[in-house]
Amino acid sequence: MINVNAICCLKIVKYCFSGGCFMHANFYEQHYYKKPSFPIIFHYDVLKRNSQIYFHWHENIEILYFTKGKGEVINGGKVYTVEETGMVVINANSIHSIRPLEEQVEYYCLIVDKNFCENLGFYVEERFIKPQIHDRQLNSFFDDIISEMNNKNSYYESAVLYHIAGMLLYLYRHYESVNEEQVQIHPQKTKMVKAGLRYIREHFHENISVDDIVSAVGFSKYYFLRTFKELTRNTVIHYLNTIRIQRACQLLAEQNISISEISSLCGFDSASYFTKVFKRYTGQLPSEYRHSLLKKQQ
Repeated sequence: MINVNAICCLKIVKYCFSGGCFMHANFYEQHYYKKPSFPIIFHYDVLKRNSQIYFHWHENIEILYFTKGKGEVINGGKVYTVEETGMVVINANSIHSIRPLEEQVEYYCLIVDKNFCENLGFYVEERFIKPQIHDRQLNSFFDDIISEMNNKNSYYESAVLYHIAGMLLYLYRHYESVNEEQVQIHPQKTKMVKAGLRYIREHFHENISVDDIVSAVGFSKYYFLRTFKELTRNTVIHYLNTIRIQRACQLLAEQNISISEISSLCGFDSASYFTKVFKRYTGQLPSEYRHSLLKKQQ
């Protein structure tokens, strides 16, 4: 298993959810590196059915290399189906998410620091790469990186950066997108949806409505709701409820408090409505969910 070689202010927390896990994070992902001379994040991820990496973005380029199973990447408002040996490029500042389409999907994640790329002449916030790629040469680059990271022979960090530089050169020579709109939604739309995501993350525990979110974002209701669904493939209400139910799962697992209190802490205006939504999203009543967790601990 690959160790993570950088620290994100993004803290990923797993929540048990309908037999699987949700992986949820803050929405802007800031990257910090333990070793400035080795400015990458590299790790192996396994997502099981009914789990998802929730929408986030960052200023660095990210490359996903799938090794097992079938999954779906929502990237810049478009959906890409991926299988073994498939590759998806997340361009800088693109809102993205990953979820499995089978029992589980497995993949490597490589995030390369923006400054490292720019020192090589690749301006990741100005130039864009085709999002979905099937290319044996790129797979070969990635396989070399995996081998170096696993074996950790002498000078492996230098070798990894060498292979990354070669892969970036290959990507920008062969897969740079001529039409920016192929890989990036209009900046105004992206900015608006990011503002909506932030507001939901910061206020989901309050009794907020769609109108509250729209008011905070500052655009017309119709335009915001349409664009939010365009970029995330979720309605605002579905997304808000998902965040709330994730938090409820965490509270049920960690806190010995009543269902009514959990309902309030998650932004629901009544325990009965909370129970109804929880059942719809997890297939269990909150009490049943808590009981199933207790049985597993015994």
